[in-house]
This record gives sequence, structure tokens and C-alpha cells, in this order.
Amino acid sequence: MKKVIFIIYCFFASSIILAQQKKRDTLFIKYDNSLLTKKQLRGEKTYIYVIKGTGNQKDFVYLLEEGMCFNLKPKNVKKFKTILKKSNAYYKKDKLYDWKLAEYLGKYVVFLVKGNKYIKVVVVEGIE
Repeated sequence: MKKVIFIIYCFFASSIILAQQKKRDTLFIKYDNSLLTKKQLRGEKTYIYVIKGTGNQKDFVYLLEEGMCFNLKPKNVKKFKTILKKSNAYYKKDKLYDWKLAEYLGKYVVFLVKGNKYIKVVVVEGIE
């Protein structure tokens, strides 16, 4: 009897935890060499993508590569310049508010699309 009660308790506890997690939309962004620079972290196999126009103030934002997928079928691939405009992160010509961009992109699961490669990235914001 105790086992049955324990199993029922575990089932309800796990369903409550799963219900509290927010689902995020997926954002597919076309890789743009003029706005993104790929760099390898020193002494690691990890890559980051530096965004042109960021790092102008005390904070900075970049995209950290998490993994790679192939042959996904996205419904809509957006241009990176369009995403930057939509985020309202520009405050001067080619200068971005890093925190606004990080807040906007943080709402999504982000993939950079480069040919048939889909690079899953995470937005990282830091303070100098």
C-alpha cells in the first residue's frame, strides 16, 4: 500500500513540475557573416558568435554554440538584421543595447541557419 501511495505521489509531483516549465518558441535566424563573427574560446572546443554592435557599454552579449542539427524543416527563417530591428535594441547607428537584445532573444530557442546546418545557440549576457 505504501508503494502505491508513493508512486501516485511521484506522478503528481512530476506533473506539477512539468506544468510550471514555460515552453518557448523556436527562432530560426539566417547566418549573416556581416553581423556575426565566429570565435573559438581559448583552450576549449566551444565556439561563440560575437554580434556586431554589441559590447559598447559595461555589458556585452554573445551567442554560445550548444550543438548542431541537420536537415530540420523550419517554417520561417528570418534575417538577423530583421531580428535586431524587431528587438528595439538599436540606440545609435550600428550600436546595440546588449540587455535589450539578450532579453528579446532569451524568450526563444535560437538556431542559426547556415545551409543545411542548424546551429543551436544560447544567448549569454555578461558584465565587464
